[in-house]
Amino acid sequence: MAVLGFRPELNKCVACGKKIEPVDQYFSPKLGGALCPNCNAKDAQAWRVSMPALKYFRFFQRSAYSQVRGRVIPPQVEPELKALLERYFTYLLEYGLRTPKFIQAVS
Repeated sequence: MAVLGFRPELNKCVACGKKIEPVDQYFSPKLGGALCPNCNAKDAQAWRVSMPALKYFRFFQRSAYSQVRGRVIPPQVEPELKALLERYFTYLLEYGLRTPKFIQAVS
């Protein structure tokens, strides 16, 4: 995503520039990343994201595939993280992905 110019900002608020604190945040694909709770009104389409999901998203963003491949995501975080990534890709591509549903159907 970084090579294509779509790397989201996950360490500071994309609206005010303040460092993201360890509390639940918001994610705005339109603005390009995380929004702090004080700035979530800057994008009515932003969705809430838990701090654990945001931490895994950050880990995936900064880590090599060899580190990410073996990582076990806690069951309480995995659905949220999957939804976050799918919604972000859908926003960027401007259409829904069919592959995730197909993979779920055959697995």
